[in-house]
Amino acid sequence: MGGAALAAMVLGWFYLKRNIAQDSDPLAAVAGDAVVIVRTGPARGFLSALSRRNLFWSDLNTVLNSNYLVSQAAYLDSLLDAYPRAGRLAEGRSLYLSVHPSGKGKHEAVFYLGLSGASGIGAAGELVSDILDGVSEVTRRTFSRTTIWEAPLETPYGNRVLSWTVSRGILIMSFSPTLLENAVVQSGETQNITGDPAFQRVHSTSGMDADANIYVNLELFPGYLASFSESGPRGFLYDLSDLGSWAELDLHLRDDGLLLNGFSCPAPDGSSYLDIFSGQSPVQASIETVIPGHSSAFLALGLSDPELFQDNYLKWLEASGRLPGYLDRQKQFLRLTGHEPAETFFSFMDREAALVFTGPDDPGEEGESFLVIRTLGRSLALESLLDMVSFHAATNGDNDNSYRQAPVAGRDPDSDIYSFPFPETGGLLFGTMFGRANTSYFSFVGNYLVFGASPAALSEFIHANVLGQTLDAGSRNRDISDYLISRNNFYFYLNVPRSAGLLTGLVREDLAENLVANPDPFRKFQVMSLQFSTSRDMLYNNAFLLYSPEILEEPGTEWQTRLDTVTYFKPHLLLNHNTGENEIFVQDASNNIYLISNAGRILWKKPLSGPITGKVYQIDYYNNNRLQMLFNTRDRIYLVDRNGNDVGRYPVRLPSPATSGISVFDYDNDGNYRIFLACEDRSVTVRSKEGNIISGWEFPGTDHNVYNEIRFFRTGGRDHIVFADRQRVYITDRRGNIRVRPDRSFPVSGNNSIGYEGKTAKSEPRMAVTDTTGRVWHIYFDGRTEAVGTDNYSPGHFFEFFDITGDGFSEYIILDRERLDVYSREGSLMFSREFSVPVSLAPEFYFFSADDRRIGIVSREKGQIFLVGPDGEICDGFPLAGNSPFAIGFLQGDRQNFSLIVASGNNFLYNYTLY
Repeated sequence: MGGAALAAMVLGWFYLKRNIAQDSDPLAAVAGDAVVIVRTGPARGFLSALSRRNLFWSDLNTVLNSNYLVSQAAYLDSLLDAYPRAGRLAEGRSLYLSVHPSGKGKHEAVFYLGLSGASGIGAAGELVSDILDGVSEVTRRTFSRTTIWEAPLETPYGNRVLSWTVSRGILIMSFSPTLLENAVVQSGETQNITGDPAFQRVHSTSGMDADANIYVNLELFPGYLASFSESGPRGFLYDLSDLGSWAELDLHLRDDGLLLNGFSCPAPDGSSYLDIFSGQSPVQASIETVIPGHSSAFLALGLSDPELFQDNYLKWLEASGRLPGYLDRQKQFLRLTGHEPAETFFSFMDREAALVFTGPDDPGEEGESFLVIRTLGRSLALESLLDMVSFHAATNGDNDNSYRQAPVAGRDPDSDIYSFPFPETGGLLFGTMFGRANTSYFSFVGNYLVFGASPAALSEFIHANVLGQTLDAGSRNRDISDYLISRNNFYFYLNVPRSAGLLTGLVREDLAENLVANPDPFRKFQVMSLQFSTSRDMLYNNAFLLYSPEILEEPGTEWQTRLDTVTYFKPHLLLNHNTGENEIFVQDASNNIYLISNAGRILWKKPLSGPITGKVYQIDYYNNNRLQMLFNTRDRIYLVDRNGNDVGRYPVRLPSPATSGISVFDYDNDGNYRIFLACEDRSVTVRSKEGNIISGWEFPGTDHNVYNEIRFFRTGGRDHIVFADRQRVYITDRRGNIRVRPDRSFPVSGNNSIGYEGKTAKSEPRMAVTDTTGRVWHIYFDGRTEAVGTDNYSPGHFFEFFDITGDGFSEYIILDRERLDVYSREGSLMFSREFSVPVSLAPEFYFFSADDRRIGIVSREKGQIFLVGPDGEICDGFPLAGNSPFAIGFLQGDRQNFSLIVASGNNFLYNYTLY
C-alpha cells in the first residue's frame, strides 16, 4: 500500500504544480457501480487531521483485521512527513476515492486527483519511476488509447500490482487493473454519476466546511455491509436491501472520534426501504428511559403514524417479492391468537418501538434480545394481549392462568409475566430485523410493553428499571447527548465494548477470531450510533463513532441503583430485623435518605433538613427486637423506623447547631442509650434515647468547637468520655467531670480519631492522638503523656489507631495527601504506599476475618477506590470506580461473598461482589 499511495499521490501533486488550467472533475471518472465515494477537504489539512488521529486509524485497522480500505486511508497519515515537497504541492486540493465490487464478496478502491491540464504526462511517469527506483520495476501499457503504468509492490496483503494513469486530466490509481480500466472508460463518457438526479440532490446538500464528504450508494451499500458478515446472519440485513438511492454524509474528525451528518434520498420510484418512512414525522425519543443500562445495542423506530408505516411496509414487501412469505406468517399469527397483528398492536402503540440486545461482553455470547413497544396505556395494551392469550388457551384447552408466570426470585418484578403464543411478533410488525427478538413472554415496565425469550430475561429487564439502571441515566449516555438528535424516526445504538458477544455472531469468522485475539483495540471504541429523521422528501442522517485512546472500563457491578442526585455519603449496611439480612442506607446531595434492599431496590425515600453529620446508628427504641435508625443533621436529631416513619418525638430540633455527629453509648448493654453531641455554642450535650437532655451531665463546655467523634472507653472499671478541640483533649466521667488531666497540652490535628489500646505486656492502657505535625501522643489514664516520633505531616493529615495486622496490637495509620504510612506502636515505619491520584477523605477499615483486615482509600477527584492489604499492597481488582467512602459486608443470608457498596459520580450506587 505504501508504494501505491506514494506513487499515485506524488504523481498527482507533480501535475498540480506544473499546470495552471482549471481542474478536471474526478467524479466524471467514477463508474456507476461505486458503493462509496469520498471527497476530502484540502488534502494537506485532511491528512494532517488523520495524522493526529493515528491511534484511531491503527486501532480501527486492527479491529477490521487489516482491512485494506482502512489501511490505505491510514497510510496517507505518514505521507506528508516522508515527502514534505509533496505536501507543498497538495495545498488546496481535494482527494477522491471510490469503492467498487471486485468479485464475489470483495471490494476495491480507486483513487483520483483532478489535474490542471493534461500536459507533462511523460514527466509525471518519470517522477514515479524515480520514486520506485530500486523498489519495483515500472512498466507501461496502452488501454483505450491511454497509457497505464504498472508496478508490482509488496503490501500487507501480499504482492499486488499498482496501476495508474492520467485520463481526461484526472489522475487515477488502483490495485485493480479492471477498476482502473472502468474509470478510464467512464472518464470518456458524456453521462456520469453527477447526472443522476438523486446524486445531484444529495450533492447539493454537502457541507464545504467538512473534513470530507462521503457519498453512499444506498442500493449497493447493504451488499458491501454483507461482505463483513457470515452468510448465516445476513438475514439481519435482509430489510436493508433496496435501501434507497444516494446519501451524502459530511465527515468531521474530532479528537474523540468521527461525526457524520447529511441527507439521503429514497428511490425515485418509491420502491426502496426508506420509502417506508414516507409521511412520518420525527418522534421525540424516550424509549431509552426503559432500556437497561447494560444493553449492548438497540434499534428503535419512531413512528408518528404506525398504520401508515404498515401500509408502506406492505407495498415495499410486494415490490420486492417478499409479500407471500409475510402473509403466511400473518395467517399463522391470526390462527394462534385470533387477532390481526398490525391492527391489534398499532391500536395501542404510542409511536415508539425498539429491538434491544443485552448480555455479556464476552465474544461468542450474544445474550438476550427484547422487543419494546411504548403503549398508549398499560391497561389498554394488557387487555388486548390477554384477549390473544385467552384465545390461544381456549383453542388448546388450557386454563388462562397457566400462561401467567411466577416472578423470578430475588428480582422483585413489579409486573406479572405472561407467556405468548407467537415468538416472532416483532418481525410481523416492524420488519425482519425485529424478528430477532423472541416474543415468547411479555410483561410491562410502566406503559412500555416488553417481550423476551424467558421469565428470567424479562425479570432482569424489569429489575434494571426498578434500580433506575437505564440507558438514559448512565454517564455514557450523557457523554453522547451533544451528538444526538432528539427527534428521529430511526435510531441505532451500539455500546461497542459491550457488543463483542453480539458482533462475533454477526461478522465473518476471521473478524470474529481477530476480535477474540485482539480485544483491547476494540474496547477503545466507545459508542457507534446512526439516526435518521424525515425532512420533506429526504431523510436527515446523523451518525458518530466515539473513541478513547485508553480503555474506559465499565464497572463490573452486581447491581447499580440510581438515586435522584449524586452522593458523597458513606453507605451504611443496616440489619433488617425481620429477615436477618443487611440493607443499605444512604443519603444523596439533595438531602434525601434512602433504604435500599439487598437486591438494590429502593424501598423508600425521605427528605431531610440537611446532610447527615457523622454515623448512622441502629437502636432498639422499644426494647422489642425491632431496630430504628438514629442520626443527626446540623439542626436536628432523627430517629426513623425501617419503613421511613419518624419515631416518638423525633426529629428533635437542636438549640445550637451541631458541629459533630452523634455518638451513641449503651454503657451496660441494657438499652439505656446515651446520645452525645457537640454544638456550636461549645457545649457537649447528652440526651436519652427519647431525645430528652440528661440533667445529670454537668460538663461546662470546651475552649473551642469539637468537630470529631466523641469516644467512650472503659478501663480499670471506670468509664471515660473522650473528645478534643484544636488545643485540648478532654477526658471526663459519665457526669461530665474531668477525670484525667494530661500533663502536657499540644495542638490536636483536625482529622483525628482518638484511639484506645488496652493493657499490654509493655504498657498500661492508653489513648493515642496526633498533633498538627503528625507526631503521635500517648495519653495514659493517670495523665502521663509521651510522644512517639514519626515523619512530618501536614496539619490536614488523617490519623487512625487500628490493628491492621490482627495481632492484637494497634498500629498508627496516617494518610496525608497521596501517601499512606503505617507505623508500629513503637513508632517504626511498617510500610508506606504512594497513590498516583489525589486522596482527600479519611481511610476506612474492614474486617474480612480475624486475621484479614484491610484499609479503604478513596480518590473522590478521580472517582477511584482502593483496598490496601496489611502488607501495603493494593488488593487484586482495585482500583474500582467510586467516589465515596464505601461499606463492605454480607448482603445475602448465605454469607458466601462480600459486597462492596459505594457511590459513583453519576447518581448511582454500585454493588461490587468481592471474591
